[in-house]
Amino acid sequence: MATVLERRPPVAGRSASGRSQRVTGPAVDRLVMLLIAVVGFSLGFKPVSDNSFLTHLATGRRILSSGIPHSDPYTFTSRGSSWVVQSWLASVVYGGLDRLGGARAIEVLTAVITVSLALLLWHLSARAEHLIGRLMLVLPALLIGSGQWTERPYMFGLLALAGVLALDQSEHDVRWAVPIMWLWMQTHGSFPLGVLALLCLALGQRLDGEAWHRTLSIAKWSMVGVALGLVNPFGPKLLIFPLSLLQRNDMLHHIVEWQSPSFTSWAERAFLVQVVIVVALLARKPSWRLAIPAMVFVPMAMISSRNLVVASVVLIAAAAPSARGLGTIDGKQRLATGRIMVVLMLAFAAVIAVSGINRSAGSYEAYPTSALGWLSQQGALSGSARVVAPDVVGNFLEAAYGGSVPAYIDDRVEVFSPAVFADQITLMNGTVNWREALERANPSVVVWPRPLPLTAILLESPHWRSVYADPDWVVFERR
Repeated sequence: MATVLERRPPVAGRSASGRSQRVTGPAVDRLVMLLIAVVGFSLGFKPVSDNSFLTHLATGRRILSSGIPHSDPYTFTSRGSSWVVQSWLASVVYGGLDRLGGARAIEVLTAVITVSLALLLWHLSARAEHLIGRLMLVLPALLIGSGQWTERPYMFGLLALAGVLALDQSEHDVRWAVPIMWLWMQTHGSFPLGVLALLCLALGQRLDGEAWHRTLSIAKWSMVGVALGLVNPFGPKLLIFPLSLLQRNDMLHHIVEWQSPSFTSWAERAFLVQVVIVVALLARKPSWRLAIPAMVFVPMAMISSRNLVVASVVLIAAAAPSARGLGTIDGKQRLATGRIMVVLMLAFAAVIAVSGINRSAGSYEAYPTSALGWLSQQGALSGSARVVAPDVVGNFLEAAYGGSVPAYIDDRVEVFSPAVFADQITLMNGTVNWREALERANPSVVVWPRPLPLTAILLESPHWRSVYADPDWVVFERR
């Protein structure tokens, strides 16, 4: 027969009279989840600055004012050529928020996405059960995100990826995969990675002898969502966009985010930590559910640094069951000081928010704002101007002037011919054929970063002269 003492609930302490006292503060796992959310907020609530985003913003403004473009409206090297705006819906969101609140509204949107993504990563780790295992999986992914979670349509794709993987770990209707994948397809071209991740997990579960039908069912409904995604302004072109982009591999390998990671930053090194953790978990508890996604997504990340964040999300979902049993703290224990910790974390988030509100919502120090302002005062920025500058300046011109000042090139690899792209690489490197590449562009002015080799070449050239210079940029015109 159970004694009275055995039927008592666990106690966390005793009063001076010897009576038990139950701790009523928040549970440890809730505190950790709040901390994860605050970290996500700090990663996302930052000034708008990404060059790729600037073209998406310009496109959103254009869509809201005159409809979706089907040809390039921005550059004098590819104006009129066919263009599939693969992130058209994301651009509409950016354009709408810009009308409502400018860059600040977009900054808030980014913070909402990064908080949601951080919380989804924490949810994906739930099958690890204990705090040590969960933190071991999530913390490297957050550090990886610190380098690549920015205000770009890519974030919609990451959120959708975490969403379909979280659906696999929930009891919600598997048909929720349909709207998730439809939205993913309209906002970013990475949508095939969601289906690939689900199929890898399903195959791994099948080989492990585990239940796998739910994961496979979500993969099937995801493909239904992709099929319905054909209902879009571009039809089948949006579906095949990822394949058509990959066909330009000879151009993509010149872009930093498409190159293999150098592992010189802490964010990139965090991925190596995550890989070591995966290998250790496989040695501890061999599992096809973890091995197959790792064999697919880790090589993808090693080939292209833009896939680091994708792999980090997939590996959490794949590795969580293998991390089960690590540690003894399940997070259900309550802390008497928990409420104080909640207040401190919310205060920290408030400090981030207030400091963000008191600074500019946009950070454009990396762009030649002063040089372009000087050119505008000289009347040199008109519809007939031919401003030759690096691709990041092209993105900035598109956001600042909406296409009324044509750019030479931007970062939309899918738009430009290989010849134009090759000329840009020649100019960026300042190699022997720079003169021919510059003559083909026929510029009215050249706006070039001071540290790059072409600047020194033009300063010594008898055919060009410097008309403006600041510590970072130099403007040239023909003599």
